[in-house]
Amino acid sequence: EAMFSYATMFQAFGEASAAERAERIAYNAMAATWASPKGGDMWAHQYLQAVNEIAAKHDHPHVWKHDGDDAEKYGLAPNFGCCTANFNQGWPKFAHAIFHTTADGSIAIGILAPAKATIPAADGISKPTTIEITTDYPFGDDVTIDVDAAAPTALLVRVPAWADASASPTLTLA
Repeated sequence: EAMFSYATMFQAFGEASAAERAERIAYNAMAATWASPKGGDMWAHQYLQAVNEIAAKHDHPHVWKHDGDDAEKYGLAPNFGCCTANFNQGWPKFAHAIFHTTADGSIAIGILAPAKATIPAADGISKPTTIEITTDYPFGDDVTIDVDAAAPTALLVRVPAWADASASPTLTLA
């Protein structure tokens, strides 16, 4: 939900820090939730995740009265079933936050991920615009963005905050 909220804030206000936070949650916290010994089955999930938790167990009475006795226990649905019902929404909401169009017809990329989109033609342009991102990001630093447009199109790309001047980010147009 936090990831979705940040992505929506980026879409509404255009603040790069919101997209940065959404991306960080997707590539770190959300992935960690799926990190069970079997992989991908959410058995490592906790309703309340506590740093350095040493008592991830049924605790009666629990210190947080409103969250129930199994709130820090590991499991698919240790406390409430909402996480089980909602976990499948994370990646689609993340994918929805990659490409955006702006009021002036520009294309904005808020989150870096391998993806492809077709943007319908508008204002007398006969051909839709296709845009594709090819990358291993966040496992690699290279990102290739291919745009096939019938007319000149402005492209806005959020550069990750970690890629400041000391990281020497470069842009090559082909």
